[in-house]
Amino acid sequence: MIVTGMGGACIGCTSMVNSVAFQPSDDGVHSMPGGGPHVIEKRFPAADGVALHAYYLPNDTSDRVVIFFHGNYGNATQRLSHAASLHDLGVAVLLLSYRGYPKSGGSASEQGVYLDAQAALGFVDEDLGYAKPSTFILGRSLGSAVAVDVAQEQPLAGLILISPISSGADFAEHHGLGWAKWLVGDPFDSLEKLERVSSPILIIHGNEDRTLPIEMGRALHAAAPPGSTLIEVPGAGHNDLVSRAGRCYWIWISRFIHGANAIDDTQCAE
Repeated sequence: MIVTGMGGACIGCTSMVNSVAFQPSDDGVHSMPGGGPHVIEKRFPAADGVALHAYYLPNDTSDRVVIFFHGNYGNATQRLSHAASLHDLGVAVLLLSYRGYPKSGGSASEQGVYLDAQAALGFVDEDLGYAKPSTFILGRSLGSAVAVDVAQEQPLAGLILISPISSGADFAEHHGLGWAKWLVGDPFDSLEKLERVSSPILIIHGNEDRTLPIEMGRALHAAAPPGSTLIEVPGAGHNDLVSRAGRCYWIWISRFIHGANAIDDTQCAE
């Protein structure tokens, strides 16, 4: 890394951010879970030619699809059980493997995964035949930044942000690295991009999250389009959100996808 002074550019800082932000692993990549819905492996290119892999869980009874962008660690195969639970809500699911992650080519980078998301949205629209107004985007953790980026200026049905990041600068500040902001800028700046997102947003965030604190979810909700919802899960951290929320987690998502009255459960109030 070369730094050219307080007001200058940092040569190599982008690669430093990427190396910290993306942590692919091949753990479990050859262990497909059994007993769930039919899973089809799909391949398509990003705009820059990088070959991408995705798992597709079709649903012939629905015209709605959820594109799932996972967090920064591990791989898409590890999220297949989560994708299957989404499928059980009555939608098709496309679970993307980012560039640099198992089964996709290239090397992971912020701008690269944004291209990957655009390719996934185009594939769902043009190849799988799901109209954008029937397409939902779900992003968890760092995947929330990917979801917000691709949703800009798009007529989507909605965004679902799970334990989202508001911006790289906010992350650095929270973890005592505020001094580094002048070096790396503000990567993954979802707050700035939300003014170009018109789709309603559901945010589910644990109020004990120490990785991406609840203040990030609250800031995103404050900047979100009308009709958006923030659900704070008491006692939930970053990695135990689903278990803490229990069945309410899936009820909240189903309500958002199918309409507020799709599942009537007073114990899962928003």
